[in-house]
Amino acid sequence: MLFDDYMYYQTYTTDDMSLTNASPEEAARAAKISSRTLATLPTSARNQALDAIHDALSTARDDILAANARDMELAKTSSANGELSPSIMKRLDLSRQGKFDDMLQGIKDVRGLDDPVGRVDLRTELDDGLILQRQTCPIGVLLIIFEARPEVIANIASLAIKSANAAILKGGKESTESFKAISSVISQALEQTKVPNDSIQLVTTRDAVDPLLELSQYIDLVIPRGSNELVRHCQRKAHMPVLGHADGLCSLYIHSDADREVAVPVVVDSKTDYPAACNALETLLVHEDVLETVLPAVASALIVKGVSFRCDPPSKAALSKHLPPDQSSSIQDATDGDYNTEFLDLILAIRTVPSGADAVDKAIDHINTHGSHHTDVVVTSSQDVADRFCNAVDSACKFWNASSRFSDGMRFGFGTEVGISTNKVHARGPVGLEGLMIHEYRIAGSGQGAAMYGSGGKAYKHRKLPLALAHFIIANFALDNPRPLTPSNTVTMARRPARCYRYCKNKPYPKSRFNRGVPDPKIRIFDLGRKRANVDEFPCCIHLVSNEYEQLSSEALEAARICANKYLVKIAGKEGFHMRVRAHPYHVIRINKMLSCAGADRLQTGMRGAYGKPNGTVARVNIGQILLSVRTRDSHRATAIEALRRSQYKFPGRQKIIVSKNWGFTPLRREEYIEKRKAGKVRVDGAYVQFLSNKGPLEYNMRRFPDAFSTEA
Repeated sequence: MLFDDYMYYQTYTTDDMSLTNASPEEAARAAKISSRTLATLPTSARNQALDAIHDALSTARDDILAANARDMELAKTSSANGELSPSIMKRLDLSRQGKFDDMLQGIKDVRGLDDPVGRVDLRTELDDGLILQRQTCPIGVLLIIFEARPEVIANIASLAIKSANAAILKGGKESTESFKAISSVISQALEQTKVPNDSIQLVTTRDAVDPLLELSQYIDLVIPRGSNELVRHCQRKAHMPVLGHADGLCSLYIHSDADREVAVPVVVDSKTDYPAACNALETLLVHEDVLETVLPAVASALIVKGVSFRCDPPSKAALSKHLPPDQSSSIQDATDGDYNTEFLDLILAIRTVPSGADAVDKAIDHINTHGSHHTDVVVTSSQDVADRFCNAVDSACKFWNASSRFSDGMRFGFGTEVGISTNKVHARGPVGLEGLMIHEYRIAGSGQGAAMYGSGGKAYKHRKLPLALAHFIIANFALDNPRPLTPSNTVTMARRPARCYRYCKNKPYPKSRFNRGVPDPKIRIFDLGRKRANVDEFPCCIHLVSNEYEQLSSEALEAARICANKYLVKIAGKEGFHMRVRAHPYHVIRINKMLSCAGADRLQTGMRGAYGKPNGTVARVNIGQILLSVRTRDSHRATAIEALRRSQYKFPGRQKIIVSKNWGFTPLRREEYIEKRKAGKVRVDGAYVQFLSNKGPLEYNMRRFPDAFSTEA
């Protein structure tokens, strides 16, 4: 879209300005009033509105697609005249496979999210009967300006209603027919709900944009979604905060140790999945050491997809050497401007990163200098390099061995997104429901004044309170004479102390002659997967480590084993991993029988000093003790981490997931193992290795480790 499409014209008519037939100030004022009503509606009312919008859009699919087809016909003419870019044409097309269904699914996903309004994340007792509470609340009124994306209307409307924000939307002129069709359906759907119709207002002319940008007394936040010119125009003209990104110049760095099998699909998907998207790859940085190996494979896969390259001299020389002559037409010389360009097309700029100890720093410096702080990717086999890259790159999203196209609210599980922000404010990256919320503070007191505290007066307690009783403070605000919330009037339940079961106390009682009748432990299998795989097949090792000194029941260990095994088998396959349960339930738990009547646990606590009857077995674990270990291939590292993360939910207390620097289950660091293997000083022994000893008979060592004693003639 051209920049002057959003220029401000002094004259405009109210008849064609918006679907609400109101002036900019009247529309903004109505939205402000509606936002206050919307903030008081219960979750059920807002969810009913989303259901109504979803059903109405689904019913009107044919009419909306017909309107979009009319927009596409006009857009083709404009594109032929050079007035509309191919990237905007792609964004405009609502009939593209799956696009309409994705729009509907986005509404359902948002509807299924937890209500973000009134979520308490801080409670502090300032003094007796004086409670401070921080909770989320809506921003108020949003002004969203977008180009050529008809589905944005439904996305923004669903997010705004779910978050109890009012929204004024302005679409681009090339999507006018689609815009009107979708807006009419949404307007009719809202008439059947409790959500005020003015909560979502749809502006149809460009003349209203600049006047709306000046109404800071009514509009709280501007979110532009479109070209660089549009975003920068809003940033210059707006009298209120602007949330968005001007460019989507994403870069990907291939390090010297990158796996070609990982690099090729990541680069191809990042560039070709949707080249017109703001999270598509624009610049490829390649380490000098992989110019002759990884880069040709990546380039060949991209050329098949129709990608052309703008290369610096080293990368051009490498590609010209390895690619067939018929593909040389895809290679052109790069200019300095190519590394600052968001092509939004099947064009990729390639630059070589010189080898050396500071290669990663040079790649980082290029990205921070030429990038747009949107999404950047590193492809490497080293976690240290990945951590260094992610810590130093100044971008909203930083990925390791994954496509830049994952930078999306729906893919993040946010339902849908209002946009992507590169601003350094409360919302950065894909902005979903959380980005449309701010905080408010509430205090419930019983007549206190600030003068009562300070020099010579009372002292503040500032005691942190649990969030479980957060609803009490809201109830207090509704009372004419609020009752102070203190520990004396909160509800408590009598129960047997948790430390009787969870925490380690006294010496352990293993099953023996003095501890008869112990039930068999529920866990019987401690090694799973491909346990006979030799040490070279599974170099990656992940541990689940206890962060507490506690007791874990055999039932919990079995549940964790099943959970992790099920996920690993599903993703990595039965032959793709070896998992070992490292904790064993030897300790016997004994209990004292209590009354079986209702409420018996409130009447008695048992005889804590009595020996009791065996009730089950537990594993006594220390802080830092390994509970589960998984060894697998490097390509399944993320799968193993996710499997152990899921198994955490089966245990009480806290655990940590640690990626080992050792090779598999061996005690050797990766570099040390590779070095010793090349020197013939280790010998594969199943999941472990045997070491060359400096002691013992020389003949014995030479027979077992012949490579370590071999000499070149």
